[in-house]
Amino acid sequence: IVDLTDAVNLRLRRRDEMAAATEGISDVSQDAEKKAPSEFERDFERELRAALEKGNSDRVRVAVFMLQVIGPERIRRALGGASVAPVMAEAEDRLNNLRDGEFGPLSPLGDGKFRAFMVGNRLPMAADEVFAPLFACLSQPFERDGAVVNLSAAIGVALFPTHGTKGGELVRRAEAALDVAVEKRDNGFRFYTSDLESLAAERQDRTASLFRAFQSSDFEMRYRLEVECRTEPSGANSLCSHLAPSRARHGAGIRLRPPDQ
Repeated sequence: IVDLTDAVNLRLRRRDEMAAATEGISDVSQDAEKKAPSEFERDFERELRAALEKGNSDRVRVAVFMLQVIGPERIRRALGGASVAPVMAEAEDRLNNLRDGEFGPLSPLGDGKFRAFMVGNRLPMAADEVFAPLFACLSQPFERDGAVVNLSAAIGVALFPTHGTKGGELVRRAEAALDVAVEKRDNGFRFYTSDLESLAAERQDRTASLFRAFQSSDFEMRYRLEVECRTEPSGANSLCSHLAPSRARHGAGIRLRPPDQ
């Protein structure tokens, strides 16, 4: 349930981000007037505009990609909940200090998420080689109190001019590709295809419906517990007496299979 709730919250954040991206990076909305963009956002917008102009004049591709660090659940299970924030901060520091990549500076968006771009025709053919430093950076162990955990990353990519010609459009489509890539929960990347936005919208609608069900207490989970006892019958009898109150409280369908049946 904890993992499912985290996934719901992540989906809702992505839905809001994708909706905002449709207005275009350079468009000034009412919200933007109330809250000035951060220095990172302004730098990214300015550099992306210059990159798209160069791509248009030199007739070369510009790859816009979104990166999501995958790891809070792993960190929580391996190191404990208190380690999630510091380990994610260390992961962001590693990515920010990465120097051997072929792409431009990574622009942090919070919650282990980044965006960046790359000018040139290396993508899509050399994607494995281009993204290898990013994956290697996060695959190095993170250690806390003698325990270690390895993180991974998912990357969504949209190409100029193949997938769009405007910054906001490319960011939105890279986000749609990321939405699919992150499902694998492991190192990987996905390029935008025309069906991704409709699939993402369908998933977000289902997620929103599930979240509303949680809020209104309409969510109901049905399950059946089946236990196979591999010890002597006396152990099965003890288990039966232990689980009987649980069956009465929760209404779960419990079926016991002692070794002599």
